[in-house]
Amino acid sequence: QVRSNLRTPNPERVYSIYHAMRLGMTPEEIHELTAIDIWFLDKLQDIIETEKVLKQTNLNDIGPIGYGSNFQKYLVETLA
Repeated sequence: QVRSNLRTPNPERVYSIYHAMRLGMTPEEIHELTAIDIWFLDKLQDIIETEKVLKQTNLNDIGPIGYGSNFQKYLVETLA
């Protein structure tokens, strides 16, 4: 199902790419199905890896992270 969703260009395909990467598909595998540039897919993979780290981190305990306090509060609420 994931692979077939990746093959068809549509506005929802970015969510299929996200889902595929969360399931462990590599940017190269996704490129083969979508012809989307590897560089772009690598950057999406970086974002997903950062999300995983943030979800495992207690953001309340790390203090300022270089962003405004409103943004940090948003991250805590969104990723908790």
